[in-house]
Amino acid sequence: MSLRRLALLSTAMLLGSVGLELLAAGPSAAQVSPRCATALALVDQGKPQTAAALVDTIRKDAKDRTLCTDAETAAVAAINAARGIVRSSERRADGLNDPPSKSDEAAWKQIKQDAQKAQASDSENPDGAALEKRATSALDTIDPDDWWTVLLERGKAWKDLAKDHADEWAGLVGAAIGAVALILLAARLLLLLPLSTRFPPRRVLPLPSWTRFPRLRIRKWWGRPETAAALTIPVAAAVTAGWLPSWLDAGAKLRTGVLAVLVLASVFFAWCWLYHRQRVVIEMLDKGKPSPAGATAVVAHLRRLGASPPRGLEIPLGADAQTLAASNITAGGLAGKFVKQLQTALAVTPWRIRVDRASDSEVQIIISRHGRVVASEVLLPQPAVAGIKLDHEKLAAAYVLTTVLEALKNFSGMAGAKDWLSVGLHYDATTGDHTRADKITLLSRAVTVDPDNWAAQMTYRFTLDSTSDEQDTLWALVTWLYDAADAQEAGDTALKLRMLYASYATRLNWNIRHLPRGTGPSPTAKEIQDKFEATVAKADLDDLFKERIEAAAEAMFDPRSFEKTSLRLDPQTAYARACHAAQSENADDQAKAVELLRFAGPRFQAQVGDDVSLRSFVTTRTYLDEFGADPRSDVTELVPYSTAKDRLTLAGLTVPEALTSLTQRDLANTARISKSAATAWLLRAQVPLRVPSSLYEFRLEVSDVLAGHGVVSPASLERLRADAGRTKAASADVIASLKTMKGYTVAHEAAVEAWLPPD
Repeated sequence: MSLRRLALLSTAMLLGSVGLELLAAGPSAAQVSPRCATALALVDQGKPQTAAALVDTIRKDAKDRTLCTDAETAAVAAINAARGIVRSSERRADGLNDPPSKSDEAAWKQIKQDAQKAQASDSENPDGAALEKRATSALDTIDPDDWWTVLLERGKAWKDLAKDHADEWAGLVGAAIGAVALILLAARLLLLLPLSTRFPPRRVLPLPSWTRFPRLRIRKWWGRPETAAALTIPVAAAVTAGWLPSWLDAGAKLRTGVLAVLVLASVFFAWCWLYHRQRVVIEMLDKGKPSPAGATAVVAHLRRLGASPPRGLEIPLGADAQTLAASNITAGGLAGKFVKQLQTALAVTPWRIRVDRASDSEVQIIISRHGRVVASEVLLPQPAVAGIKLDHEKLAAAYVLTTVLEALKNFSGMAGAKDWLSVGLHYDATTGDHTRADKITLLSRAVTVDPDNWAAQMTYRFTLDSTSDEQDTLWALVTWLYDAADAQEAGDTALKLRMLYASYATRLNWNIRHLPRGTGPSPTAKEIQDKFEATVAKADLDDLFKERIEAAAEAMFDPRSFEKTSLRLDPQTAYARACHAAQSENADDQAKAVELLRFAGPRFQAQVGDDVSLRSFVTTRTYLDEFGADPRSDVTELVPYSTAKDRLTLAGLTVPEALTSLTQRDLANTARISKSAATAWLLRAQVPLRVPSSLYEFRLEVSDVLAGHGVVSPASLERLRADAGRTKAASADVIASLKTMKGYTVAHEAAVEAWLPPD
């Protein structure tokens, strides 16, 4: 085919394809343009959603996504604007009162206007119509004559009245202020009289029984009847002075008598209020210098002793007194001297405590009330507890508490304790970091100082005897706790519940140790349980303490309590449930006991070994794999390397391989020991390397036990292995030691016996 024909054929094909495209094309631009104008008109009519749908139809018909751009932009903007207005208005509506009040009327009107604006932009948005309906309903609900409108009208009338009688009101206010000032001054002067120190009442006024105010337990000053009177009667006196009824004008004597009675009553009630204020400010000096930290510590201890709910479920941790208010006990030191004197002069802060740590062994305390020193004490080391480190800040708090309670004549919650040293020693023993022997010494001294301190008595007896293996000792503790609970007064219900709780726990231990559960003489476990439940049912106690001790007791009373999940789970409850689970031989139950002990925390885990009910459980692998000792891997934890722990650790010499790689001189220089000692250390470090690889994780433990059998070098190890008698003893000791550690298995026991044959 010639080139000319080929060119003609190509041209014909190109023209044909163009024609086909023209035939397939949609409506022309001329046809589309009027429809775009229609879409724009719909937007102007408040129907942007219909306009947007029309634009989509036009573009599909024309197969051109670029058509009607102006209409699309206008429609989207209108839709978004309406949605934004609706969302904003809905948020405002949700924050208004329900049901609507007069104060919300303006807001609902604005919301209604916004809803109408949104519908003008997009009448097809259903949320806008719903919002307008909601606003209309709210506005219809508002009462035009509600309390707000009435209040506004009354306020306007009162404002007009005050404006018309400004001079009269000014005189009345001045008279009222002057009367209050004079009455408070007279009451303050009365505090300086000896009468103040002998006056007996606390919260009950010294009136005949038939006129006496009810005993209130509200701590805040505005809750007391004498306080309310101190604030209202002076004002009444001032009002009476200027606005007595006209029928009294003729009787000047009668008017004077009424005023005199009102003023005297005001002075009396104001004096009652000032006299019984319990605000305490504590300042502390450390060898003559202010110690804010020390003062804060004393404040914290005083709050825990005298202004906090009962603490401790099995034994009391300090006192149960709640006479003081925590907010009224503060640390001083920031106010200037003038401010302190002003507070004292006005009796705003009646109690001021100055604690001065004169030396490491001597603390001086001075307590003043209303500017007069009422008590002082020098805390010196106690010979009876020599060698035991005491917290002087706790002792100072105990002294302050007993002094204040003595002045208030209110020892409720102190369980008979009145001696500050007994209270302080008991508090230190139960909350300090002391060994069991030191706790017993401190508690013994506390009981000796004040035999009437039931909290110290109970804690001492329980700490001393609850872990005993003697049947008679345990039973004596059960009966003493049971009988002592009946001796407690009404204000010491928390201690009574603790005694019954501890009596039941000791009774269970006695059963487990000596008799099948549920048998034995009276009081039986059921009798103790019944008395506890009867006491707690009518107890007036802090809600949190009551809930906790009820939950712990419920867990202890039910032997299968560890299977329940509805009980309140706190450390004490978890421990009680763990004790029951540990009695079972079922593997799942023992695993549950471990889980509960883990939750109970370190404090209860530390007493597991002394608990009679857990002595068998602590020897099981279930317990030891969780709470057993971790095998030591650092040679500096062993003797003699522990004497140079810091230097060896700094040099990275914490494993036997690292030690044995040194020369005698290098080790002597690093550890700063003699060459002969370095030689002995190197020889001993080779012993763990001779332990079989199957005992690798226990190699330091094995070498430590063997050291007790004279193995301090490879040569002494071989001599021991050659002696059947020594080998047998060493093998038994190694196995006994490893059995108390995590990760120990029967395979490890076999490895020990293969290396150190017991036969």
